[in-house]
Formats: sequence, structure tokens, C-alpha cells
Amino acid sequence: EKEAASKAWVEGAYWQAFGGLGLMGVELITDKDLQRKGYDRVCRFKNGKRVIFDEKHRPKDYGDILLEIWSNMEQRIHGWLGSSADYIAEFFEPTRRVVWLPLLLLNKWLKTRKEIIPWVENPENDALLPCPPWNKVVKARNKGRLGSPDYTTASIAGPNELVLGGILQVAHEDLFPDQTPIETWIAHHRKRRVVLRGPDGRIIDWLWCLSTWDKLGRPVVYASPGDPFYDLSLYMYPEKISSRQLQGIAAWLEEHSGK
Repeated sequence: EKEAASKAWVEGAYWQAFGGLGLMGVELITDKDLQRKGYDRVCRFKNGKRVIFDEKHRPKDYGDILLEIWSNMEQRIHGWLGSSADYIAEFFEPTRRVVWLPLLLLNKWLKTRKEIIPWVENPENDALLPCPPWNKVVKARNKGRLGSPDYTTASIAGPNELVLGGILQVAHEDLFPDQTPIETWIAHHRKRRVVLRGPDGRIIDWLWCLSTWDKLGRPVVYASPGDPFYDLSLYMYPEKISSRQLQGIAAWLEEHSGK
């Protein structure tokens, strides 16, 4: 009964997530060859689209997302990040939480995270373990099959906000490639040594700090009351800034910059 309830919960999660998008059916893949490729389930949609899912079931929920870099660290066999499925579906059994990870966008974002590359290339060297905002590295020893040597699986855990925020970031860049990120404006005006002045004429001190990171793993903008960065938000993400807001910030900078 417990196993049946678990299966019902997993399939129900697909309908809850994709039912409003024209989902027609959810099928469990039983072909062994396909399963070895990481194909666990397929969703079929009214428009004829088929979406393949590689499922990962987690017995505990630590509030983060575990990304398997190496399935066999010793032989450098890539983990499920190299799967040819469309999505990774992480099911956290005790909390009934589900994370849907589009693999193309996830891998595109990971390539921008330069702080993890040295460790990915040399996972045996613990001195290269990534620093925050990453939570931890998880290594698990596994028994080899049919006389094969034991092997190590190496994964990296990141906060939900970091991983999901990163996926949203690259998705936004794909959708709006011509939109100027706020970072570009800040870098441009800092390079010109722009001096910002408030309505009362006082100089406004603001700092673009590349060494301080927030929960999303993004640089933080420090701002003072009176400038547009402070009025909008202390933390500015390109995906949250509209073209109109960006134009307003640019106009404000032009008006209040010392010349």
C-alpha cells in the first residue's frame, strides 16, 4: 500500500505541474536500454510533444538541490548532468517536494559558475572544494558489480535559490538577448568615474561589490537612500528589471552625474 501510494504521488506530481499545458498522458518507461540512458518517464502533450524525464528519488530533504557531477569519479564517468533526457525530476519523499530541472538550461548555467570548474576537473583534491554559495560536496562509495572495482559518486549541493535562480537567469537571457543587464550599466558608469548626487546636492556613495554574494550567488548592489537602486531594491537582478525601469535608471544617472 505504501509503495502504491508513493507511485500515485509521483504520477500526480506530473499532472499537477503540467496538466494545464495540454498534458495527455504520463507513461513509465520499462525498456531496459532506455532506462540505462536515464529515461524513466515520458509525458505526452496534445501538440504531439514528448518530454523525457530522468527521475531521482531522495529519501531526505535537506532543503537544497544535489547535482551529480561524476557517477564514477575514478573513471571520470559523467553523472546525470550528462543525461540525454529533457528534464531531471527530483522527488523528495518525506516532504513531497518536487524540483523540475531542464537539463539544457541547467548545464548552460553551470558552465558560467567558474568557481566549481577546478574541483570538477580534479574532484579528488579536496582543497579545490567550492566555497559558498555552494553548500557542500557529497561523495558516496559504491560497490562495483560483477567483480568490478568499487567506485565513488561525486555530487555538489547548492541552495534552491542558487540553482533555480540560475536556470531562470539563463532562460531570461535566451528570451531577451538584447536587454541590457543592470550590471552593464553599473560597470559603464563606474568606469567613467561617475559621481552620483541626490536631490539635495550631496554625493551618493554606492558600491558594486564583486566579492560579496547573495543567496542566488549573484553580486550585490549596495545603495544609499535617494538613488534609484535603493528605491527599486537593494538586490537587483537583470531578470527582474523591465526596460522601462532600466531607462529610468539611465536617465537618473545622466541627470545626477557630475560632469
